[in-house]
Amino acid sequence: MANKKIEDITDSWKADEPRFGAFCAVLGINKEYIYLYGHTPDNLKSVVLARVPSRQAFSRKEYEYWDGNGWSSKMRESKPVLTAMQHGQIFHTDIFGQNSPFKYAFIGCNSFADSKVRFGRAQEPQGPWEQIHEVEGLRTYSMQPYDPASFIYCFYPHPWAFDVKKNGDLMITWSEGGMHGSVIAELLRFETTT
Repeated sequence: MANKKIEDITDSWKADEPRFGAFCAVLGINKEYIYLYGHTPDNLKSVVLARVPSRQAFSRKEYEYWDGNGWSSKMRESKPVLTAMQHGQIFHTDIFGQNSPFKYAFIGCNSFADSKVRFGRAQEPQGPWEQIHEVEGLRTYSMQPYDPASFIYCFYPHPWAFDVKKNGDLMITWSEGGMHGSVIAELLRFETTT
């Protein structure tokens, strides 16, 4: 029966609609909603957002879409929460301090193939996203000598790997690029205050 439900919802999406959840998905802090981020189908790499009550994820009629000002039941009213982003992950975190209003972070890369990590923060899953910029001082690199022209991409955070509250440690990974590369991991240490 569970497989039938999955088929029902995936078969109901049309080719010209965003693939909500394909960019990333996150369970909200209060676990009431699942937030599903997806690229617009126009290939501009704009990211739109849907949410669904966590206990009704298979019911398409329960989905709501961020329209720039609030939540709408109409998908066509979706407005981007991020623009020109190729890959990345949004996650909730206390990296900004337990009392900080900023509870969501984004780490990823833009769609311009510049091989740079982008970092941003927001108070809510829909944003507004503040300070999405290059992580300064982080030198991305490739270990493969045979494809020096390829760009670095697929930047993802792994907040589960270290206790970010204790030391401000966050592991990120990226792809070396090309078809023959590997995945490289690096530990970022953020300055924390108590």
